[in-house]
Amino acid sequence: MRICVVDGKAYYAKHLLRAKLPDGPIRFPACADGMLCFTDRDLDAAQAWLKGQGIEYEIEELPEPPGFEKTRGVRYSSRTEAIKHIRDGIEPESLTVVRLQERLQAAEEKAARVDLLENRLQSLEKAQKIAQEGEK
Repeated sequence: MRICVVDGKAYYAKHLLRAKLPDGPIRFPACADGMLCFTDRDLDAAQAWLKGQGIEYEIEELPEPPGFEKTRGVRYSSRTEAIKHIRDGIEPESLTVVRLQERLQAAEEKAARVDLLENRLQSLEKAQKIAQEGEK
């Protein structure tokens, strides 16, 4: 899967710059067909580098990977965590904490309702006891 995680945010390869790349290291993500660009900023930088090297290229827009929509608004600690979330539905740690907080809040609200009901029940029992004593 052609994705990366930068500062917790997942990106997929949006563009493939098809080119014959020179031997040796380059400072951009590459594959057998050319260079991958994950953001518009990457695209601009890669195009400038290729032009500066005198390398001809073609731009191919790549589709969003299936399931990538799950990543919107989610923070990841690693690329692996993002892939597991997309492919296997395993929630990342950042969502686990949020879900636990939601469950805690729901439990606290339920406990507050139970307390209110117990107080109401005690009031009714007192009122019933007073009424019974008044009948005697």
